[in-house]
Amino acid sequence: MFELRFKQNRGNIFLGEAVMAKAKMPHPNHGKHLCYLNNIGFQVSDPEGYKALVKGGKFFCRVCGRVGAYEKNLCKPAKL
Repeated sequence: MFELRFKQNRGNIFLGEAVMAKAKMPHPNHGKHLCYLNNIGFQVSDPEGYKALVKGGKFFCRVCGRVGAYEKNLCKPAKL
């Protein structure tokens, strides 16, 4: 989510910068889960780091279906 801030100059309104709103996490440690990391583009910004989290996946998420090597990186992990 983001909000747009506007600037006003002599009665005219100009589009300013987009400002990211602080996202609410649905549960503790969600910031380390593959669904969140994927949504913020971690697989693009750090492909090697992302590969390390999924390589040899032993668990899948019952919510989004992603596969990960570690339970801690999934919202509702289940063994494959």
